[in-house]
Amino acid sequence: MIAFRLLLWGLGVQTLWASPSQDPDMDLTEEIMQFLLGPKNEGIRGHIREDALARGNTPASRPRLVANEETIEFGDTLWIANDFPEVDRILEPQTIIHFFEFTWNGRLPSGKYTELPLLGDDMELVTEPYSEWAPAPFDKHPEPAAVEIMARIGSGDDSARLQIVSKDLHAMKSRLWEGIMPLSQRRLEEQGANDLRNFTYTSQLITQLINVFHYLNEPDVRYALRDTYNLIYDHLETFEKAFNAKRAQESLPSVSVTALWAEYMRSHYEVMENRAHTWVLEILRPLKKKVLAVLRGHQPDQLMEADYDEIQWKLTNMWQDLSENTAHADWGIFMPMDGYKGCTSPSATPRNITTKKNLAPDGTEPIAFSPDPDRRMREYHLRRRHIDLMASIQDVMKDVMMDSFIKEVIGDPGSPEERHFNDPEGFGPHMIMQAKAQAAARKELRGQSITYETEPWLEHVIQKSGWGYVIYKTSQATSDAQWSQFTKKFEADTSNWGQGVANITVRSPSKMHWIDGSDVGKVNPSLDDLKSHFTTYIESVSFPENCFSDVFLVADEASVASYLNTAPQASIPRGDIGPFIYAVDAFFDPNDPTFRADESPFYDGTLRVLGSLIWDDVGALLLTQTQGLAELWPLAMEHPLEVYVGPTVQVQTDAWKRVRKADRQALEKWIKLVRDDAKHIRDEL
Repeated sequence: MIAFRLLLWGLGVQTLWASPSQDPDMDLTEEIMQFLLGPKNEGIRGHIREDALARGNTPASRPRLVANEETIEFGDTLWIANDFPEVDRILEPQTIIHFFEFTWNGRLPSGKYTELPLLGDDMELVTEPYSEWAPAPFDKHPEPAAVEIMARIGSGDDSARLQIVSKDLHAMKSRLWEGIMPLSQRRLEEQGANDLRNFTYTSQLITQLINVFHYLNEPDVRYALRDTYNLIYDHLETFEKAFNAKRAQESLPSVSVTALWAEYMRSHYEVMENRAHTWVLEILRPLKKKVLAVLRGHQPDQLMEADYDEIQWKLTNMWQDLSENTAHADWGIFMPMDGYKGCTSPSATPRNITTKKNLAPDGTEPIAFSPDPDRRMREYHLRRRHIDLMASIQDVMKDVMMDSFIKEVIGDPGSPEERHFNDPEGFGPHMIMQAKAQAAARKELRGQSITYETEPWLEHVIQKSGWGYVIYKTSQATSDAQWSQFTKKFEADTSNWGQGVANITVRSPSKMHWIDGSDVGKVNPSLDDLKSHFTTYIESVSFPENCFSDVFLVADEASVASYLNTAPQASIPRGDIGPFIYAVDAFFDPNDPTFRADESPFYDGTLRVLGSLIWDDVGALLLTQTQGLAELWPLAMEHPLEVYVGPTVQVQTDAWKRVRKADRQALEKWIKLVRDDAKHIRDEL
């Protein structure tokens, strides 16, 4: 009897904790659960499901990912919107620039090099009219290949595949597109992401990442992305025919530009899905260990037959959220390539592909990759539950055999003491069993995980042999001693980046090139003075090689003070306050017709940035041409000090709003320092 009770207890606990937001078809586990506890949406199971939705820590409660003119809501959510009915350019524009670079140097996003013939210096022909280089009949083609391709990304000529999405989703998607993770290892530590007290923040951050892939796998979005790729393929095919006709006249071998495009995008998607999935699991695994350790170490005041105490409920809820986020990452973080021209496999990453139309509905068959996200979800959970069930039965059978052995050796020992429902000793084995079942299903579905010798975006730094910023000193009210103290703290802060990043030898070529404000020609130069000096400087032979030429930094009074003075902590969450530097968009013009003020309201061409984000966050985004300061501003505008601290989540911005209301007086002196002491710059905007 005790063996049977242990089986039911194990199945009950595991299934309640790991119940997916969208349950698969009825299987043996579900039949047992319904026999034990009733339908999944009623009683204790319904209560657990409702609690999970209310917590908002998993994609089960994700907001609407795509909006339209009928459903879009304005309020707390900042939606990207412009003259078009949709706006997210699903295939990011910088991808085309990086692809053309690849046709010249042969380096794939994964860091490997292609074996296909390259365009080399002839890559420049994509920007030239066909009439200037192509033989007949291709010389009659109206537009350069690059112009036609960029129009397919999203323009007034072709806006059919664009989407309206929230700003936070768009910001996260843009960085993941280039393999730039939400937070560096240092920022994860600063935010306390591995601290159970910050569990909601970490869960919402992971949910935001997973939501990007759920968005990219929604049918309309997925097919629009595929169509964009295929249209670009067609334009490259036209260019390829013209180019090879020219090469034939020159007795040169042909080059398959379309094959290069297919190989590049396969590698790009491979990096996207593997880098993101690895990052998520690297955060979830230690959190699972912590929850399990605390749960097993907690001794409830009372052992109960069918309930937990308050602390056990909180911890088991955490385990449920962690398990569900693990599941969503396992079956959701993919970039399917079915229907992509030039691609024979529907998977960007080499892995087993499902060949059967349908698998057995009981989860008994091994699973493999399918481009259909609903099928992946269903088969993953059926398989996970089957593996879990078999392990539970095996575990119970061992107990039965042990009971039988004891009776044979020492006789009937009497009725064994039955384990209570909330006995701490019972949590570990079944939770570990469940995690192993997820790992087994993951390996079947995803194959072996892929790691990269170098962060994908760091390859750009390596190719450039370094990078840097020009930084102006405009703080005139600072003594020499104070300035020396500031520079030491600033250099220590900004150079402390790259922990956990592979091939971080590139840290040493990261340079700050200082210019004294007096060299601009004025004692107290205005922002316009600095811009004028910078735009002239970048054209001079003395401009430092590989420095950013569209953004510069300013060490003004407020920035210096943020390093020398301790900001009042008030109620600003951990990691959301710290020393910052002033970043300036050198060519920002509010009257530029291409500037979308509705996408970055109140943006003035400047952005306060935490010093810890200068290189592997803002620098990475600028280097890959993913996002500029205007795109980052909406993530900073709600911060009490209007500082960019990286991607934001709901629990974080809610805390900021409370700070603005409740701690205004406590922050008054600090805000005055930040805003008023920089007046000589701000007044010029």
